[in-house]
Amino acid sequence: MSQLIPMEQKMIRFNGADILGVKANDGKIYVGVKWICKGIGFDKNHSDAQVKKIQSDVVLNKGASNLTLPTNGGNQEVLTIELDFLPLWLAKISITPTMQSEQPEVAERLIEYQLKAKDALAQAFLPHERVLTQMEILATITQRMAQQEREEIERKRREAERDLEVKSLQAGFTTLTDNLTAVPDAAKIVDLINEYSRWTRMGHNEIYNRIYDIMKDQHGISVLERVHREREKINAERIQKTGRPYAESTLKKMVNGIDVMVRMGVLDKFYAILVGLLAKAKQERLFP
Repeated sequence: MSQLIPMEQKMIRFNGADILGVKANDGKIYVGVKWICKGIGFDKNHSDAQVKKIQSDVVLNKGASNLTLPTNGGNQEVLTIELDFLPLWLAKISITPTMQSEQPEVAERLIEYQLKAKDALAQAFLPHERVLTQMEILATITQRMAQQEREEIERKRREAERDLEVKSLQAGFTTLTDNLTAVPDAAKIVDLINEYSRWTRMGHNEIYNRIYDIMKDQHGISVLERVHREREKINAERIQKTGRPYAESTLKKMVNGIDVMVRMGVLDKFYAILVGLLAKAKQERLFP
């Protein structure tokens, strides 16, 4: 955030007292806290308490700024509050029964400041612009607070999603490590094919054929050709014995790719390719 620089400074007469007003380089108007307290009639203890309240209050603090201003004693740092926050600050000052009975004039001035001070200051700096009412100012501040709360909720939601993604990826890496060190068998192959299908929405036959193509390209192994030859062989034996061939569905049950790869001694290669494809699919889904 850039440093606030006073551009225009003036004393505004209000209710028999002078109030320091400053227009800064951000276009906003700031009010001297000390002058407000003095104008209301607060003693030093009460004024100091209000300064601490503004500095510690989670909302009021957002409108408070220390500006370096020329005074009779030279340049001094002055606590100011943004004009839009003035009504909220004054509204938080309670008019107690004790104040009403022991300091009725202070109570009356406080009411005047709560109702009219903001408008008087705005008019001094913005004579040709419409002055927001007290309710409009409070509504604006409420909207700011609601927006900040929504942004905080959204930030926490994004952090929670990120944490979930990291945990999922860690689980995926753990699964990858476990699978790479495991001894492949038909049951593990089927489980991983099902998992890969869930992550990619691919059909089982499409997955098998994709891996068969990779095996042929990388290792020169044609599983489908071996499956076809074995099916032709047992079918020919069946025809020779009975005169009738096996049904296609029966042939597929009798000779399948996994059994053929076991007999060829290449199931581990199929398994390694499948594990790699699954890990890649998870990474692409989690971190597109």
